[in-house]
Amino acid sequence: MEAIVPSIQSPRLTTCQECSHSIPSEMILQRLLETSIDKKITTKKVNKQNVTMKRFIPTAALLLWLCFFAACNSSKNPEANMPSPSPAASAATITASPNPVPTGGGPGNTTITWNTAGGTDGQVYVSVDGGPESIFTAGPSGSTPAPWIQAGKTYEFRLYAGTEHATVLAKTQVTSQK
Repeated sequence: MEAIVPSIQSPRLTTCQECSHSIPSEMILQRLLETSIDKKITTKKVNKQNVTMKRFIPTAALLLWLCFFAACNSSKNPEANMPSPSPAASAATITASPNPVPTGGGPGNTTITWNTAGGTDGQVYVSVDGGPESIFTAGPSGSTPAPWIQAGKTYEFRLYAGTEHATVLAKTQVTSQK
């Protein structure tokens, strides 16, 4: 079987219907072939992008879902593993009145009032300017004056459960006012 090979002996001309110019048929075929190849390449690119997006969206949704639920895992969150505070601990209070404390020319006076809210023993410690704590008073509830508040200092009073000095039930900061 023989192959059919077209031969171009003389250029064939085609007349443009819009402008009436004569254009060689060979040039028209070449342009059509180039356009066809360009369309195939463009179609492949668009199809490849569509396939990529079709894969990306479910993957992104799955990853987002996994991240959300991984963040909710209680083993990763130490606070979630701790027992919730007892109602007494969450209702414990400590206040200072007045606060800020007027100091004028000398030390000021405030009254610290506390309540462990469960009738259990508690201890109140004080820290000056973030320094070490020292015992201030103790008992399940009460009021104790602090007549030694100095200008420019910050006092933090912390109410601890029991006598172990381990669990803070409540705290308050006291500052001075000239």
